[in-house]
Amino acid sequence: MAPFRNAVIAGVFILCCVLAGFVAPGHAEDFVWPEAADYRSGQTYAGRYNPQDLFWSYAPQGPYRSSLAPDHLAAVRCVAARDSLQARGYWAGRLLEDGGCGPAGDPRILAVGNFLNYLEGGEAHE
Repeated sequence: MAPFRNAVIAGVFILCCVLAGFVAPGHAEDFVWPEAADYRSGQTYAGRYNPQDLFWSYAPQGPYRSSLAPDHLAAVRCVAARDSLQARGYWAGRLLEDGGCGPAGDPRILAVGNFLNYLEGGEAHE
């Protein structure tokens, strides 16, 4: 009975973390960032982040760390990730070192620097 109880407690804990925003859902299509509604990927937003560099975090509110591999949007080979990063500025999941799609269910959030500049209130330039 104890293993079942522990599994239920763990499941409730994970669900609470997801609902509270501490852990992103595992599928990029399921993860929507409400603050990103006005983000325009065709514009460059001024700020401290290099617009095409990749950054990651386990929570939408950060902190964001430089991605070790791949570290730049051009190196992303995973089609789902690349399309989302180019259009929305972020993607939930993990990439492999070669830029391919990583295992499903990883709670990381990847964002391009341009999107992080937007979130910090960076001024838009064409």
